[in-house]
Amino acid sequence: MINLFKQATEFRKAFNQPLLNNFTRYGFLRLKLFNLQCSLIDEEAKEFLDACDTLTSDCQSQENRTEVLKELADLVYVCYQFAATYNLDLDEALDRIHKSNMSKLDDEGNPIYRRDGKVLKGDNYKPPTLDDLVAPSNTIPPEDFNVN
Repeated sequence: MINLFKQATEFRKAFNQPLLNNFTRYGFLRLKLFNLQCSLIDEEAKEFLDACDTLTSDCQSQENRTEVLKELADLVYVCYQFAATYNLDLDEALDRIHKSNMSKLDDEGNPIYRRDGKVLKGDNYKPPTLDDLVAPSNTIPPEDFNVN
């Protein structure tokens, strides 16, 4: 099984990129690093949307189809880089989001749709609990804290 978080950590170590245990250290956010990580996600999201626009102009093109997949994978990759930077268990978060989304089914196990096809929350919906996956701001870093 592929472990995207492990791959992201491997990349960050190989390229001497920061690996923090939290968003903040002693209450301070490394704003330059945070802004960089956010801008990488924004950049990849735009490239994905551009590839989608290109696909709509020629949906038969194998090159356009492949480009959508490539840009989607790049977007997921930088999201995992963000997670690795701040020690966020994105795999566990996604599993919990999935379970929460599956709780949207009605009592007979059927989805409820809005007119445009969006799946709506039913009476059985349970929001995901993610608080325990995010370290509080007063968490003291471990001895091997990477200050790169």
